[in-house]
Amino acid sequence: MEINVYDNKKYVSIWLTRGESRDNALREDLKPIYQKYKAMDYKVVVFESGNGDLTTLTQSLLSYNHLLNARKEASADG
Repeated sequence: MEINVYDNKKYVSIWLTRGESRDNALREDLKPIYQKYKAMDYKVVVFESGNGDLTTLTQSLLSYNHLLNARKEASADG
C-alpha cells in the first residue's frame, strides 16, 4: 500500500496491490484514514491494481482522449 498526501490540492491517493484490494481487514483499517481526511475537507481516492493488460488499456485511454480532443476542437471551430 502506498499513501500520498497532497496538501496543496487537498487530495489523498491510496494505491493498493491486487492482494491488498481483496483484503477486507485492510479495507477496514482504511476507514480511519478516510474519516481523518474527510474532516479536513480532503478528497480521498483509492486506486486498485487490476488484471488487464496495461499496454493495451493505456493505448485505449490515449486513443479515446485523442478522439475527445479532436471533437472538442471541431466543435470550437464551427
